[in-house]
Amino acid sequence: MWRRIQKYYPPGLDILTFSVMFGIFIYVFFMYGKLPDEIPIHFNTAGEADDWGNKATLFGLMLIHFHAVVLMFVLNYFLIIRSADTVDSLQLINIPFVNKEELTEEQIGMVKANIARMFAITNLILSFMFSVIYYDIIQHALGEPDKLGFGFEVLLVLLFIPIFYYVRKTYRDVKTR
Repeated sequence: MWRRIQKYYPPGLDILTFSVMFGIFIYVFFMYGKLPDEIPIHFNTAGEADDWGNKATLFGLMLIHFHAVVLMFVLNYFLIIRSADTVDSLQLINIPFVNKEELTEEQIGMVKANIARMFAITNLILSFMFSVIYYDIIQHALGEPDKLGFGFEVLLVLLFIPIFYYVRKTYRDVKTR
């Protein structure tokens, strides 16, 4: 499995993604007993808590986090990385203004590599975003800061950078060769 992934991007990205996820899960479990019964569960656009709920809500958030990260990894691995280097492997990938049937095997490989990297980097940023959310919720519940931290907004912007970059790179790679 790691050899196949290594063909497209460093497997350390996936290891880091899962490490961040499980590391924050450990933090949540460690801090759970110290939390009050009601914690902030929603923040408005100004970053202020505007809805409160049971601290068990963190477990639902952890389930969503786990599901999103695993699903992104599985989709990346089975639909992109493990698929054959044929036009049929690009069925789920939309490249506007490109006739996929005319792509060479080399171009198909480049498209798959770009999409696989995009998925891996996006998954890592997503895991960091969830981690910032957990941390801010817990800190707010313990009375530390009064707003959702600045890190969330930065990561939200960073989430779209690899998407735009790799879509543009894929289009340029296909059109120039």
